[in-house]
Amino acid sequence: MTYNDNYLDITADAFSEMHILIEGAIAIFENDTGPLNRLATQHKEYEARMALNDVGAALYTLRRHITRLQTAVHDESERLHEARTKEGSHD
Repeated sequence: MTYNDNYLDITADAFSEMHILIEGAIAIFENDTGPLNRLATQHKEYEARMALNDVGAALYTLRRHITRLQTAVHDESERLHEARTKEGSHD
């Protein structure tokens, strides 16, 4: 096993954990912040409502970045595996 293998394994594990964390944060945001949004609207606290909306947007953007990174790590792992398989077949 090489450093690159360890790096990819560690990176894949970290992104998987981050994915789980962000999904939990999004679930909480979607399920539990409705009353806060309504209160902010009722009390004309539009800045607070916008801040809550910005937090939600940041969560969704972070999820998109994590998903892209997971895909890139997966693709690189597949590429390395295929390269090793070709290398091994030439021996």
